[in-house]
Amino acid sequence: MEIELEHKGMGPFTLCKRFEPEIFQYRIQMEDDGIPGNIIQWCLSNCEGKWSWYFHNGFAWMSFDNHNDHLIFALKMR
Repeated sequence: MEIELEHKGMGPFTLCKRFEPEIFQYRIQMEDDGIPGNIIQWCLSNCEGKWSWYFHNGFAWMSFDNHNDHLIFALKMR
């Protein structure tokens, strides 16, 4: 299965279980066990650096390589 997304950001995306996510330095634990589509869309439109999501201990996590992306995401999405 191939999934192509048009975006400005530089995710790697964890859309399928067969891909290992790249976990970056700046991380945020999400409140739920999933990543809603509006979160992905926001990252696609607004993040300048790399970002990814992954799952650990029953929670979804977002990770960013760019400190500013992490900070803005934390302020906007909480």
